[in-house]
Amino acid sequence: MIFNILFSIVIWGTLLFAVFKFIPVTGINVGQKYLKMPVHKGISVSTETMLKIFFAALLFRMAVYFISVISAVLMLKPDKLTIDFILNSWSRWDALRYISITENGYMGMLEENEPVNCVFFPLYPWLVRLFHIFIRDTRCACLVVSTLAYSGAMPFLYALVAGEYGRRTGVLTCIYLSVAPFSFFLGGMMSESVFLFTTVLSWYCISRKKWMYAGIAGFFAAMSRIAGVLIVIPFIMEIIESNSLLIQTKKYKKFFTKSIRQGIWGLIIPCGILVYLLINYRYTGNPFKFMEYQQKFWHHTSCYFGKGLQTMWNDTLSSGRNWISKMDLFIPQTAAYTIEAIIIAIFCYRHRSVYTIYFIAYFILNTGITWSMSGARYAALNIPFYIIIAEITEKNEKLQIGFILSSAMLFGIYGTMYLAGHQIM
Repeated sequence: MIFNILFSIVIWGTLLFAVFKFIPVTGINVGQKYLKMPVHKGISVSTETMLKIFFAALLFRMAVYFISVISAVLMLKPDKLTIDFILNSWSRWDALRYISITENGYMGMLEENEPVNCVFFPLYPWLVRLFHIFIRDTRCACLVVSTLAYSGAMPFLYALVAGEYGRRTGVLTCIYLSVAPFSFFLGGMMSESVFLFTTVLSWYCISRKKWMYAGIAGFFAAMSRIAGVLIVIPFIMEIIESNSLLIQTKKYKKFFTKSIRQGIWGLIIPCGILVYLLINYRYTGNPFKFMEYQQKFWHHTSCYFGKGLQTMWNDTLSSGRNWISKMDLFIPQTAAYTIEAIIIAIFCYRHRSVYTIYFIAYFILNTGITWSMSGARYAALNIPFYIIIAEITEKNEKLQIGFILSSAMLFGIYGTMYLAGHQIM
């Protein structure tokens, strides 16, 4: 019960602070003198720079694949090194589901004659199927899609952050996200990299006030994971902030007219979820069948986020859990969410409310389940976390090196454990 209470106080308190901090945007000066942030000097980012970052990210993933082969060989000791061995080392757990959807649609890998693959969102396997036209091995197509999506996300993430915080913070954000302990999934056979790319692209377009493109990218984000729909939060908040002068000058009619004209594109975003619901309806006759499957086959039910976090801590501290399962499943996700909650509570005052509110919404969505198995993987893609850490450490080289080395070490450990068949999900 204690962790439920503590997380509730921290998260709801931080959210209230972020909302309070956003109020002056509307022209109501409530405690504005106490809400000053550090001054950041953003830069414009050229297309040439973005291309360089894309290729740097691509080379990084190639290096990870090369090292992963060595790790898999040392851990699994195959009689013969083959392409099949290399690809199979990446095709574990949910990856097998995505491969099945790509090859057989949602009627593959039935459980009790039920199409349980309907719990998985469609964008990633659909993209893999498209690449499968040219790359005949589905597993290889999965890796190609993930690699290109991750590499494509990095330049837009850099441009988004550097445009507001400056070059150094932009670079550090990309590095920190890339070497985060569970970011090896960004090159795996799962949807993480596609979710990252579509979300970052939408947020980049929002920051440039390209509302139509932001809505389209957000639509695809919502087709990649349920958390993709959360991009509607910065979409709405940035529209309000960009038109705030009209509120402050009491031109309310013009404010609403302009906001509605821009915001209409945001209605596209939830349509990505509708596509997912239609898939459930098409194969099961019930658009919400995925909830039943999650409960029956994965033991997932929605709950208050504090209860979900309490369960994580209970599993971590339980004497009934063996240490292997604790190290594989429970300790990583419990540590990840605890660290994230502490960081956002302490340093949210240094950042605009849009980052804090998105952070908290993403945090609550991913912790609000009764028995989490992939929490560390989901926590790894809470984008504002890396922006906050980058801003904190940008002037302290020792902290930068310490964070990168510790993250990279855990990246290597958990990546190797995943390749070796541990329950890293």
